[in-house]
Amino acid sequence: MLCQIGGAAALRALVGGLMSPNPALRHEVVVALNKLSDQYPDVAIDTQVVEMTLAAEVMGHYRSYQVLVALEGHADGAVGTVGNDVTLTPLRRAMDAELERIFRLLALLFLDHDLHSAHDGVRSLNPVVRANAVEFLDNVLEPPQLRQQVLPLVDDQVTAAQRAAAAGAVAGATMTTPAEAVQTLLGSEDSWMRACGLSAVGTLELRELEPELDRALAAADQAERDAARVAKTHLAPTVVEPELGTAEAERWMSGAAGV
Repeated sequence: MLCQIGGAAALRALVGGLMSPNPALRHEVVVALNKLSDQYPDVAIDTQVVEMTLAAEVMGHYRSYQVLVALEGHADGAVGTVGNDVTLTPLRRAMDAELERIFRLLALLFLDHDLHSAHDGVRSLNPVVRANAVEFLDNVLEPPQLRQQVLPLVDDQVTAAQRAAAAGAVAGATMTTPAEAVQTLLGSEDSWMRACGLSAVGTLELRELEPELDRALAAADQAERDAARVAKTHLAPTVVEPELGTAEAERWMSGAAGV
């Protein structure tokens, strides 16, 4: 609504929304700020709030790599297979949204540079275009600490495992087991991240986390309820009909495209 009304006052008011713990709301806010910033380039934005939000998004994205690698590393384990199931696909989509927010926030800080094109560049299927985008960021991003944190997230030479390892220094926490990864997902403010975690509880047969499934059965979010019911079919197949779980899995997976 504020974006539709427009004006300098709307732009300043929206900045406060960047501090929301809800990732979906933050995403809407930063998209609106980008639009208003283009319309009112002379209006100053509280860069301190933008920088704080950017730091949190970067930290969260590194943390997501810890979760991703911990779960992917379990794909060849004896219990469960998460490499290609309903857990990782929504997680990767949520991570795509995280990276988009990072670039949108950068665009608010570096108004004289085309960070939107840089975002398109690092996501290109063409390795030359990706390399050029990384070189552009290397030349533009300041201070050095920001550059050192952002570039590894988009550089082809840095693997997901290396990003996960670097997360210990950036996010101040380590993660070595799938159970830790799932608990991180369950504690997320993002409903789709929580749904991913609930799904993984069943896929990995983490029976110690079954109380989380029971609580999620009464969650306000439909995706969380569906994911919990699907997970229950893995832990107690006789309690919930498999056909019901499969249908619900397909429903919440199809909705993940909107993350």
